[in-house]
Amino acid sequence: MLRSLLLAFCLGFAASHASPAFARPVPTSCGASDLLKGLAKSDPEAHARVIAAANAIPNGEGLLWRIDKPGLQPSYLFGTMHSTDTRLERHVSHIRPLIARSRSVAVEISELVTPGLKDAAAQEIARAGLASSGNALAALHPLANRTLVEMALAERGISADRAIRLDTWFLIVVLSSPQCERQRRALGLISVDEKIGVAGAKAGKTVVGLEKLEDQISVLRRIGGSNPPIALIETARNAKGIADMRETLTQAYIGDRLGEVAALSRLGDILSNRTESAESVRFTKSLLDDRNLIMRDQSRPLLEKGGAFIAVGALHLPFQNGLVALYRQLGYRVTVVK
Repeated sequence: MLRSLLLAFCLGFAASHASPAFARPVPTSCGASDLLKGLAKSDPEAHARVIAAANAIPNGEGLLWRIDKPGLQPSYLFGTMHSTDTRLERHVSHIRPLIARSRSVAVEISELVTPGLKDAAAQEIARAGLASSGNALAALHPLANRTLVEMALAERGISADRAIRLDTWFLIVVLSSPQCERQRRALGLISVDEKIGVAGAKAGKTVVGLEKLEDQISVLRRIGGSNPPIALIETARNAKGIADMRETLTQAYIGDRLGEVAALSRLGDILSNRTESAESVRFTKSLLDDRNLIMRDQSRPLLEKGGAFIAVGALHLPFQNGLVALYRQLGYRVTVVK
């Protein structure tokens, strides 16, 4: 579940370009449920613990932040959700005027949001997803687990014959994306990040990438942790839970509740009153903390000129090592915009 959540907010291409979808109208919510609403009814005490944890997240007040320094045009930092859900359009409408007034626009991977470059980037991802050696399905035991994974992949248009030629990390990414996200893609809908890229291009801005596509792929190659086959089986088994978690995240995002989004990344630990496992800590560091430093360094020249609009996955903003804190360390005044 943690993998799916971080993919929704930390890696721009994870849900968007992994595999084909079937074009047909689907409910916006993917037929999923908001877990926190259910928890509020079934266990108010546990729900209160989650909300308390959300409120305690450093810099979890909102999705849009203003960055100021005397003598410079204000810059802005915006947290995106890598999703095509039409309910997120309100956020994009709100920031389009800021993009139009900006001097520069920066995103995680510019190729993935720039018209004319996306197809080539998708092909590069597809090539990276090819298995370098071995057969990912052959490592799944007992047979029932392999059947489970094959059936889940088949629902997403990937046959067993094709799956054996793909790396385990790529299959995990495919299964981490709810079906309706893929179906919206097939209908031509684009993500929040892509809408920002389009808005930047229409406003005559050069859209700058803060990361390289190959670096994000390198991070994803480690997504299975210490036991990729088990991670693949768990992802296939938790398809319904992944859809529910995505809907829960979407509701928190729609409400600008960034702290809640951040707390959901540790939902299991909060509910069970346990500390994060060492593997989860390593995974989070790889996907968040290490990349935050890269984003800070790459965006710094834009901030120094003023008028930058920086849009990255929302989970890169909060926490003690998030971009809000890192920009403050550089001497900027960073305040949430309500």
